[in-house]
Amino acid sequence: MRLGGWGALALLLAVIVLVMVGLERGRNKTAERDAVPQVSGQLAVGGISESVILVREASGFPHVLAANELDAWFGLGFAHAQDRLSQMLWLVRLARGTTAEILGPPGLPADRYARTLGLGRIAEAEWERLGEPARAVLEAYAAGVNAWLRQLDTDAVGAPVAVARGGIPLATWRPADSLAVLKLHAWALSGSVDASLVLQDLLKKLGGVESRLFFPRDPAREPFPSSDRPPLTAGGPAPVWRDPLRQAIGLAGASAGSTAWVLAGEYTASGLPVLGADLHVEPTIPLLVHVARVRGGAVDVAGAMIPGLPIVWTGHNGRVSWGATHARAAVTDLYSERIAERDAEPADHYHTGRRWRPLELRIESLAVRGQAPEELVVRSTAHGPLLEPPAAGKESFAVAWAGAGGRGGETLSAFLAAARAGDAETFREALAGVATPALAVVFADAQGAGGLQVAGWIPQRSLPSELVPVPGRAPWYDWKGPTPFEKLPRATLGPGSPFLVAADNRLESPGARRGEWLWHPGVRAARVETLLREATGSRVFDVDDAEALQADVLEPSGRAIAEAALAVAAAEPIGREAAEVAAILARV
Repeated sequence: MRLGGWGALALLLAVIVLVMVGLERGRNKTAERDAVPQVSGQLAVGGISESVILVREASGFPHVLAANELDAWFGLGFAHAQDRLSQMLWLVRLARGTTAEILGPPGLPADRYARTLGLGRIAEAEWERLGEPARAVLEAYAAGVNAWLRQLDTDAVGAPVAVARGGIPLATWRPADSLAVLKLHAWALSGSVDASLVLQDLLKKLGGVESRLFFPRDPAREPFPSSDRPPLTAGGPAPVWRDPLRQAIGLAGASAGSTAWVLAGEYTASGLPVLGADLHVEPTIPLLVHVARVRGGAVDVAGAMIPGLPIVWTGHNGRVSWGATHARAAVTDLYSERIAERDAEPADHYHTGRRWRPLELRIESLAVRGQAPEELVVRSTAHGPLLEPPAAGKESFAVAWAGAGGRGGETLSAFLAAARAGDAETFREALAGVATPALAVVFADAQGAGGLQVAGWIPQRSLPSELVPVPGRAPWYDWKGPTPFEKLPRATLGPGSPFLVAADNRLESPGARRGEWLWHPGVRAARVETLLREATGSRVFDVDDAEALQADVLEPSGRAIAEAALAVAAAEPIGREAAEVAAILARV
């Protein structure tokens, strides 16, 4: 077959395109291969006093083995950077509000919010006040991250594909960057701003009685907000709010949370407590957490960490095991502030209930890829920054957050102490230093002791906020400091408490001071308790039982709903698609 002029040209162009596609695929494969970290042999790096061994299991799980503790944290930073560098760089950009430098305008919502909250500024202030032991750990960890970054300058190692394709600069990791990641995680877990605005809107539209089903309260014991409560302002409904930081980190889902439980040794095959814990986060690539072991000096700990941060949230040290869950404490409040109208009263002032005071003003410059920088004016009252610029006819909300007080370094120090704890009581004492995020931690030791402890800087309030915005001009809604650690909910494994569960349930204990909590209905906790109760009554509990419990996804009320739906479907003619759904439900 012969091709004329245009046909030959078309064939030639097609061949060129195929060759270019092949070359591009080849380059991509080469980049992907070069980006795989070295897992054998030796590397010469600076910043350590003695050799560090990095051993990986077949699954990739790293074991960092060192002669002293600081070299071990160096090795962890190196391993985290090998495995999750692109994730680490992204998390710190989210925290510092610099994603628009990479994404362009789509990154602005998250950047504006991070800058308004001042997460990066708070982290820098925390670093300046951090005690020497914790500073040394963060410095060693940062040195390990930067040692891997220097490896990327060699011809033997390529940058992570996500970094190369996104054009993310390989900036030096600073110790304060770890604190910025901690602030981001703590804020994402606090997450009651969204809930407060939604609940306020429901209260206005439905009233106190009708809206009560949507509030996380116990109707038999606590009052519900009243629709007769004086309105905060004459403004309309609360704005629809979606926290861009929580969405970006993967903690905005309705099911985001965690579960931890411990069963006393008298019911187990080993005679020692069995503890299980898991995280419920949105499915992301990569996952939010990274699992590793760190051994050096007085530290030998393994468990789940967030890359960029040397804190083992759930793990063990050979003597104590623990699982940290979201305590769902209300550690943020929204204050409806009266802002002066520009024409009638002094501009950029707010009313305290007694007098006008000037708003604190801070100007942030947001770099945006492909366009000029954006100037953001952050206005703050004594309660905290305004979520949005004041506008006529709209309520202005200032957000107070327990994490704004510069307490992240305390959490780091507390978990470093917990990682060295030799028994359950010492571990519980270490938790007294936890500030943000607020956590419910289940733990047990090799001697058979165990417990549950809520920890964190949880505000005391003279009057409850009822989880909705409160008047900024009413001083009785201001915080009165943190709830004392000994007044936070706690429990001890022992007679009358064969097991302990921290999930979506209400956590209470005698002598605990009442706070405000974003409890869920407790369905997940009830299911775990049912399975543990069955296990203690009929057999000796072993590791296989623990695995089966962790894999269980049954929701009893969901089964009842499915059965009712199937009954309705059987009584009426249904279409093909509905029949397929019914068949799936019947197999559940």
